[in-house]
Amino acid sequence: MQLPIHLIASSIDADLYHFELAHKQPRVAYIQRKAACIDPLLRILGARNSAYTERIRWQPLADLREEEYAAEIRAASIFLNLSTAEGFPTSCVEAMASGTVVAGFDGVGGRDLLRHGENCILAPTGDYVTLAYTLAPLLDNLLNGGAAAWKELRENGFKTAAPLTAESETRSLVQFWQSVL
Repeated sequence: MQLPIHLIASSIDADLYHFELAHKQPRVAYIQRKAACIDPLLRILGARNSAYTERIRWQPLADLREEEYAAEIRAASIFLNLSTAEGFPTSCVEAMASGTVVAGFDGVGGRDLLRHGENCILAPTGDYVTLAYTLAPLLDNLLNGGAAAWKELRENGFKTAAPLTAESETRSLVQFWQSVL
C-alpha cells in the first residue's frame, strides 16, 4: 500500500527495573491474570519435588502500583511468563532488566526478543507439562543456591533490555511526529 511505517520504541524505566543481587530471594513471580495454568503447573512440579512448592515462594502479581510491581520483579529470582499472547513482552524485558531470569511460554509476539536458551527458558505456549520439565533445572539451581549457573541467561537478558531506554523512545517519537507534521 506504500504507506509510511513508523516504529515507536518502548522503554524500560531503569529507576524501577534494575539488578539488585542482594535483594534476590527464592521466589517465582508471575502475573496473576495470565496464570490460568498455575495450579496444574504447581501440582506437576510438587509431584516431581515437593521442595519446589514448599521452599520456593510462588508470588502472584495483582493489584499493585508500578513501584510495588517493580520491587517484586527485582526481588524474584525467576519471572514466569504464562501469557499465551503478547504483542510486545514488556513484563519479560522488565524482568530481564532486573536480573530476573525469565521462563515460561513462548507466546505470540516477542519472538525477536525472547530467545530460548539464550536470554530465557521457554516452552510451547499452553504446554504446562513441558514448562514444568523445562523449569525444573532452574528450580533445582535456586534450591541449591546455584543461581551462578544463570549468569549467561542473566547477562543476555541485560543485553536484550539495554537498548530500551527513554532516550530511544523519545527519539522515535520525535522522528514520528516530524514525519507527520
